[in-house]
Amino acid sequence: MHPEALVVENVGFKSRKSQTTIRNIHAILDEGRDANLIVCPVLRKKRFKNKYEEAVALAKCHPEMVTYLPVRNRKCFDTEPRKLIYFEALSMAHLADRNLACETHQGQWQRDRHTNRPDT
Repeated sequence: MHPEALVVENVGFKSRKSQTTIRNIHAILDEGRDANLIVCPVLRKKRFKNKYEEAVALAKCHPEMVTYLPVRNRKCFDTEPRKLIYFEALSMAHLADRNLACETHQGQWQRDRHTNRPDT
C-alpha cells in the first residue's frame, strides 16, 4: 500500500510557523512531488473555538475516532494531549478532500509539480 496524496499546511507569508518548520514543510513537499504524489497544500482556517471542539465535531462525523478523543482537563501549562494530532490530520484531510473535489470539478487539478506549489 502506497500513498497517493500528500496533504500539508500551506505556509504562506502570514504563517506563524518558524522558518525551520517552513523549510521542513517545503522539503516534504518537494519529496512528495519527486515521488509523483498528488500534493495538496491546504489553508487552515480556525473554524472552532479550540482544538477540542474541532475534535468533538470530527468524531461526530467519524464515530470510530471517539475512543481517541482527548480528555479536556489539563492545565494551561500542561502539554497538549498527543491524541489531538489525529484530529488535526483528519481536519486537514477534510480540507484537502474539499479542495480536491472543487478543483477536480473545475478540471484544474493536475499532478504537475509546478502547478501545485504553495504560496510562499
